[in-house]
Amino acid sequence: MINMILLISHILADFYFQTNQIVKGKYKGVRWIFIHCMIHFGVMLIVTGSVIDSGEYRRLLFACVSICVVHGVIDSIKCKILKRDQNSKYRPMLFLLDQALHVITILIGSTVFDLKLDENNGILQSVFSFALTQEVLVILLAVLICWRPASYFVAEVFSVVSRKSQNGDSTEDNEIRIGSWIGILEREIILLLGLMHQFGAIGLVLAAKSLARYKQLEDKEFAERYLVGTLISTLVAILAVVMCQYFKVAN
Repeated sequence: MINMILLISHILADFYFQTNQIVKGKYKGVRWIFIHCMIHFGVMLIVTGSVIDSGEYRRLLFACVSICVVHGVIDSIKCKILKRDQNSKYRPMLFLLDQALHVITILIGSTVFDLKLDENNGILQSVFSFALTQEVLVILLAVLICWRPASYFVAEVFSVVSRKSQNGDSTEDNEIRIGSWIGILEREIILLLGLMHQFGAIGLVLAAKSLARYKQLEDKEFAERYLVGTLISTLVAILAVVMCQYFKVAN
């Protein structure tokens, strides 16, 4: 369970507490990477520290420092690679590799420092013991992944699929934002339906989305982008459902 809490902390720090200013700043200097790592450290320490025994704090502190140092190194290498070629066709793969390395770092750090959840003495664990279960944490992780991380990944794929230059048109920007929200709602609804075992209803969600874009689908380029985005969103949501079901069976 402690691994799940650390992963939730990582998702929160990497996607929900990382501003656009920090994302752009990391390409300009080490200072912004340091700020990003300090945010990671704070979120990980606060979230994880609230559910473990006070006797574990020293090991947790060393674990968070180690994980954040490695996180900074990984981000520095990634930024150097992308700085050379901002339009690299490997951006989606780098995104996945970057996240995979962060996850592996967290799992190794948790194992090396032998972090364990104290089910009786943790602050939140003692207050919300009925809610802080492995199954609930997995569902929370799945919801968080289907929100911002999936949106970033779809955007990275689109940066490769679409080679058209952005003209900064406000109408186009507004349409992109609306499309992003549609994708988020689509993934969360599919996740909810999957957890309820209502897989047949997923087709209705995709059909409703296609109906709203019916006229635009006559444009071949838009249709291709639409299909790529829809398939990626659906894949992420289904993988999130599979993850939840796997941990449910494992328990």
